[in-house]
Amino acid sequence: MSRIDGSDCLELVKQAQLGDQVSLDRLAGLLRPKVYAYIYRLTLDYHLAEDLSQETLLELVKSFSFRKLAFKSAGMFSSWLFRTALGKVQIHFRDQAKRIMLMSAIHNDVLSRVMSSHHTDGLTALMRKELSTAVFQAISKLRLSYRNVLALRCFEQMSYSAIAAVMDCSEVRVRVLVFRAQRSLKRQLSQYGFSKTLFLTALGLFGRITAPAEASATAPVTAAAIKVGLAGTLVGAAGTTIGIAAGTAVVATVLAIGTITVLSNDRPPKRSEVRSIRYVYHSPHPDRAKAVDNISEAIRESRFYFPDGIDGPVFRRNQAWTLNRQFQFQDWLQNGQGSYEYQPPRHVIIHNCNGLYPEQTLILLSDPSDFRAFVRDVEGKRTAGITTYDEETGLPVGRSQVVFDNVEDSYVKFEYNTLDQADFQHTWPSDVIVIDQRDAMHKRGWTYFRITGQINNEQISGYGQIPFIYDALREHPPWLRLNIGDRLQITDIPSGARLANSAGTLVAALPSGSFFRGLPQPWMGMHTLDIVRRNAAKHRLWFQTRLLDNIVQHPFYRKAKVTVLNDRQGVNLRLTYLIDMQKDVVESIRIASSSGDGIETRGVIRFEYLEDVEQVADEFIEPIELTPSEVSPKKNMVSFWLMELAQGALSQPVK
Repeated sequence: MSRIDGSDCLELVKQAQLGDQVSLDRLAGLLRPKVYAYIYRLTLDYHLAEDLSQETLLELVKSFSFRKLAFKSAGMFSSWLFRTALGKVQIHFRDQAKRIMLMSAIHNDVLSRVMSSHHTDGLTALMRKELSTAVFQAISKLRLSYRNVLALRCFEQMSYSAIAAVMDCSEVRVRVLVFRAQRSLKRQLSQYGFSKTLFLTALGLFGRITAPAEASATAPVTAAAIKVGLAGTLVGAAGTTIGIAAGTAVVATVLAIGTITVLSNDRPPKRSEVRSIRYVYHSPHPDRAKAVDNISEAIRESRFYFPDGIDGPVFRRNQAWTLNRQFQFQDWLQNGQGSYEYQPPRHVIIHNCNGLYPEQTLILLSDPSDFRAFVRDVEGKRTAGITTYDEETGLPVGRSQVVFDNVEDSYVKFEYNTLDQADFQHTWPSDVIVIDQRDAMHKRGWTYFRITGQINNEQISGYGQIPFIYDALREHPPWLRLNIGDRLQITDIPSGARLANSAGTLVAALPSGSFFRGLPQPWMGMHTLDIVRRNAAKHRLWFQTRLLDNIVQHPFYRKAKVTVLNDRQGVNLRLTYLIDMQKDVVESIRIASSSGDGIETRGVIRFEYLEDVEQVADEFIEPIELTPSEVSPKKNMVSFWLMELAQGALSQPVK
């Protein structure tokens, strides 16, 4: 049988793309057994492999019909084919990270049929149903990603670079997965009486049983096929005796090769090295008899990804399945393109922004302990549970999840730097019904805005640009121009922020974004409500939240008010933010002071966001870049600089 990556196969691809039906039929016949075998090795389900292989080939035919693909080499076609098949499997399972197969999916009659029909060449007594079942049992307990790299490397004989193309990751990442897949499989095999010396024999047996019936012979799995090199061994073994002993000596080399940080199983990385956090936990229902929709127990997974570092924006994903992972009933995703809510099995809702718990401020796993403590002081006790933190980094290591009084606690371990941006792409079925609830400016991903109002009888006016999604940050970065009466001018652009007097003389130079703090802020991966509250908490300013206009029988509010208080050192100021919860924007900010005589309003600032930007572009001209002397910070101010303005302290010269 011809290889998928052979020149004859590529010629069939070219002819099929030109509309040659005979070539298309021959190509489908060539690919069907290979695709089926690959998917069967991932799913261990005979009927599912049949269905998904048909879907994969149908995807190929569709691509040819619309001429969407052009392959310069057979290797490119092979990578595309396996990547498409892998995508079909991932969509079915809704989990790329830790899909644990159940042996119930591997029917004994199917296994017997596969062995008898595919292998009539006199297998030795060792290769019989009892042994084969044990091998399948061990393979079934591997993660999907582990089965995938073993299938592509050992049975499809693909190079590490080709596998990386299939999985859309680095070659080092593939080597690490192969190393860890070996270690995990050896551990599983040992539970069925296999010694480590029989590892290759067992792997070869699995490949032989699952090989296409048309294959005349199956190449044995050799030690060379699963050799991963120094980088893969060291990163993959991190946390074991060999990993800890050798890792420190060559960590610089490993990091130079790929983007994977060497981690211990018990210690998180440095805060500056954190790019992702993930955890999975079991959430049982306290009374199974009263469980809604027969969902008595659930497996939940939370993912966090920090594209610009731990103190910057965050992607988030929360998923939940029934205990056997056969049905997914929650998938909430906030990534670089937008905010999505998957309602299985048929609907996806796209929101302006998702605010899951408006009553409580969002606390991230990456937040420092003093920040978490302050928020708890402000809002009271939060969900039960005991989290263990690393003393050096302050990052969580594990958590004892107290679910219900009459249910045994579950323990959660946190995984660091095991995800990348690709893990935050949706994996929903292609035929779902999409309900787009975004307004025009959120669909666009950015907009212009105007500022009007007054503080202490002084007129405030200005305009700017604000991105609503991460992917818009580069082409439509945040910038701001603001006039305070006729005496102060504020400019805030990506290269820095400056405060000047009416003559244009520099009063203060600050880091970029300084004047956005306290105003509507650019995209951070969370609702505006949380951005305002978290800004207050970071500067230890007390705040109060009031939710307005509750929609009956739905935990959603149209408006919210957040009042930030500053009563330190004789200052009694408050800023009240009126937030449109549906549009995810600040509508206005009211500045007031309090005294024994009551509360006195100092001023109000209002914000207008443009749904249509086509006719007003000339009005919104981005400020010019700042000079080097205007970029170096020369003044510090509180996050809510409007308080300084209300006190008359904003224009004080730098000493």
